[in-house]
Amino acid sequence: MTPSRGGRPSPAGWVVASSLALATSLAPTPAAAEPSPHEATTIYLLGAALRGPAEARLSARDELAPADGVPPPPLHLDSDVVPVATVKSLASVWAWISRTLYGAPAPRPPSVEGFDPTAAAPATARSLRSRARVTAVSVHTLSDDPQDLRAIPVGLDDIVRANRTRGVLARPLASRVLLFAAPPATLHAPTARSVEIGGDAHLVVLGHIDRCEVTADGSPRSDGSGVAPRRSCLRSLTVLAEEAGLIVAGHVPAFQITTVRGWTCDERRGVCLQSSYIGREGGDALFQITVADAGVRWATIRIPALADAIPRPEARQSRGDVYLTLEDGSIRRVRRSAFTATPPAIAAAIQEMRALDVVFDAEDK
Repeated sequence: MTPSRGGRPSPAGWVVASSLALATSLAPTPAAAEPSPHEATTIYLLGAALRGPAEARLSARDELAPADGVPPPPLHLDSDVVPVATVKSLASVWAWISRTLYGAPAPRPPSVEGFDPTAAAPATARSLRSRARVTAVSVHTLSDDPQDLRAIPVGLDDIVRANRTRGVLARPLASRVLLFAAPPATLHAPTARSVEIGGDAHLVVLGHIDRCEVTADGSPRSDGSGVAPRRSCLRSLTVLAEEAGLIVAGHVPAFQITTVRGWTCDERRGVCLQSSYIGREGGDALFQITVADAGVRWATIRIPALADAIPRPEARQSRGDVYLTLEDGSIRRVRRSAFTATPPAIAAAIQEMRALDVVFDAEDK
């Protein structure tokens, strides 16, 4: 997981909607499960990937230590990862991840319209008082044998599931995916505040944010008074991502990943379809159609829609082509040749995820 370089941030857009307040997403539900007897005896080692002068990194360990933590044993995790503390429950692990990657959670907003998600956006390199920067975190369990003390990685899926956090399992659709510190209004080049994650990363989606920008490159006005403004929107998903034992937080454009939710399957034919809204371009809503059969392939389509309206097309497959039934009853055909196949390893990871059918909060099923 390496920071990307080059490019410049796109102009700041404006926030249209957010499906979940970030603070709500990060908080466990009231019905959180009690720790199992096994968990009660487990020690969790918290680590942070830090950048900055050596003295600042040492000071950051004290700054990041949770109130219920104890000093860590002298273990070497990674050249960039500093052991911070140990805790005794996955609830403490989750609270520490939330605070470390997102800072103090923002209060729940009074309404979606009044919520600026960028105010509580995760930082891919959050600055600390010590002048160090935290770029990722790690979680391990410690082996029981004090004569052979080893750190064993704990998966993000297990951490989130144990806390019954509102979140949806997801996987990348490409071999490299960009994670941004703030949701972009348009897709742009990597920046100093973006991070690349690989196609084998595990993600948990906590919510979505639509950001838009208006430009003057639309069609000429009918009255000849100039050019009509053109509105473009990009949906980003707020995620936690785990790769090679490191967990990062950020926003990923929705078209770059697929979630476990929203699949419709024809078990007899062994075909599953997913239709996902990913943004807007002028008068068209943009959708991504993903097909999972022997492999996984995807295509982006345009559906005419009124401003702020998100259509809900119904998809079915026949002889390799996909047919979309729109809200007005018309049918759109998407030929098999319009789809892009994912690499076999990524397709296998998506099929494995889809078989899990995991939505961490039962209320979101």
